[in-house]
Amino acid sequence: MMRLATQGTGVWGGDLAQADTAFDVAFRYDVFLATHAFAAPLALCAVSSRPRGSAAQALLTYAAHPVASGEPGRWRLVRCEAPEDRADVHAPAHRKVYRTATSVSFVVASGGTDPRWTLWEYAPDGSFAEDGPLASAGVKLTRADVLEPVRPAGWFARFAELYREQGPAPARPDLAQAFAERLGLTPVEATVLLTAHVRCTPHQLDMEGNYLSRHSSSDLEPWKVRRAEADQAADGLLSELGPRFVATLYDKLLPDDPEKLWTTGPDVDRAAAWWREELGSPLPVPTALLPLAAKETLLPRGEAALPRESLRGNPAWWPNLRLPALFGRLALGDRCLDHHRAGLAGAPQLSALPRFAAWIAYRTPAGDPLRSAVGAAITRLCEEGASVSGPLRLFSLQSNHLMGAPPSTDALTAHPAVTEVADTAHDMRHLCVNPAALKGSDDPLLETLEAYLDSVLPSQWLPSPSGLPALADLRLLLSDDFAALGEHLATDGERSPGWEQDPTRSVPHLVEECAQAFGLSEDAAALHLMLLALPDPTDRNVKAWTGWKPARFKTAEAELGASGRVLRATRPRAGRSLFLPGAWQERKPPRLPIEVAKLGLLPLAREYRSTTHLAAVPSAPLPTLFTRAWEGRTN
Repeated sequence: MMRLATQGTGVWGGDLAQADTAFDVAFRYDVFLATHAFAAPLALCAVSSRPRGSAAQALLTYAAHPVASGEPGRWRLVRCEAPEDRADVHAPAHRKVYRTATSVSFVVASGGTDPRWTLWEYAPDGSFAEDGPLASAGVKLTRADVLEPVRPAGWFARFAELYREQGPAPARPDLAQAFAERLGLTPVEATVLLTAHVRCTPHQLDMEGNYLSRHSSSDLEPWKVRRAEADQAADGLLSELGPRFVATLYDKLLPDDPEKLWTTGPDVDRAAAWWREELGSPLPVPTALLPLAAKETLLPRGEAALPRESLRGNPAWWPNLRLPALFGRLALGDRCLDHHRAGLAGAPQLSALPRFAAWIAYRTPAGDPLRSAVGAAITRLCEEGASVSGPLRLFSLQSNHLMGAPPSTDALTAHPAVTEVADTAHDMRHLCVNPAALKGSDDPLLETLEAYLDSVLPSQWLPSPSGLPALADLRLLLSDDFAALGEHLATDGERSPGWEQDPTRSVPHLVEECAQAFGLSEDAAALHLMLLALPDPTDRNVKAWTGWKPARFKTAEAELGASGRVLRATRPRAGRSLFLPGAWQERKPPRLPIEVAKLGLLPLAREYRSTTHLAAVPSAPLPTLFTRAWEGRTN
């Protein structure tokens, strides 16, 4: 085409059946345009993929094209429509070439008798006729896209040269970790951004296309990320950030010198600075807790709600649980429900935070600065819960095309506290409860709601916007124990550092009383109190909480085991060999099996659908829990 534009014998005369020539080649313009539209994310993907993967192959071809290597602004894709009354419009058009006074155009697609054509056009000086290359034949221009450069001239040529020499770049999980810490992300979220695993809008936003970065050649294993984790993180980021923001982020991540992709990796400094300028400083996410939180959280599984008939084409709805956003909000203390500029914080939700506040309280030792912030957050949540006068959304319901409608909610909505609200955008209904109409955390309605949610098929219910059903969180908001936990954490600075799970720190008087009552040493008495009260007194946890060396733990465990106060047994997933007498309840991960006798002490340990997505933790201050367990023991 470039040669014809300068060496052609003449200008086409306007007869569609009489083209200047025809190219005996099939130009896959759709593949080329898709590469052009997503060249930036494809570059990030290619260097983190297996050798010669699909992303790399597409870019190696693209790099040799004049659009990428130095002829920008001289190529455009043209869509046009020929008049139906022209006899020559039905002549075979595919692959024909027409030379005009200013350009050469090549027919890359035509529909036979369909008068709509697509042409690839080249103008040596970048001057294109406004009415299209075939205007002299009465062909109407319907759309034209002049290709704009993705990167400066020569960038992709240099990228292709480096890739042929070195292949994929080394994985950099350390870079992902640093990127995550700067932006309040999880390492998995940072990784899916650095490897272009999140969908984005195309370069030149008026072009058609939808980018799916999950190439079969992508290799996430060296980044220490599982594909299921990556897919989940990518979906969450896309819903929070939007595809246009992600597209710009990819452009910022590509260094000006492509060689840096192999030496230092993506330009995280520039990308992070732009991110913070656009969204503000991230929430103060306690990143050290996120790996354990992810391990102890199980996401609900079900079917997304489809858009209503009048809104077909919109995405289906399924909430994404983002632990960094929830933990970051709790770290704000009494500002946990304030609006935050950072895009990934989401809208503040009263019913999204209580359960994770209790989890953080249990998974941090006294002296951790996060605890006082969480205490202030709990106080704010309880105050808001006491003053709310409207319904809180607990979970949603939908009919399944195979299994039908969920059980009737008539018995629930007969209660004045319960309402069922149809969603305006999606085919689902929200089950909501007004906390002000309940008597407290022991209101019989809550058990009725638990039973109903347990009866619904997985495909017939959806979580609240937080990503989990909010029924357990509502119980906490109504609980005096949860309010007391907030007050307890607010005074955490007055305690000596260490784990409150160790009763010698939190309730030394009970340890002494237990030792005297049962004739035990202090260590054996402390171990007995932990078995009485805590949901997870595994051997590993006990050693971590107390700081005991293996020999000291073994001595205490042997003494308590010989006392007749506990049972010695082998039970799957228990992580210990000593148990309270009585019934035993098996559990699925992330929850540990537990003695039935403890369920009265630990509301979040009860086996409901609303509670099973998070490891069981206490909702009361640990000194209170130990006291109740000791006072309620079987003598």
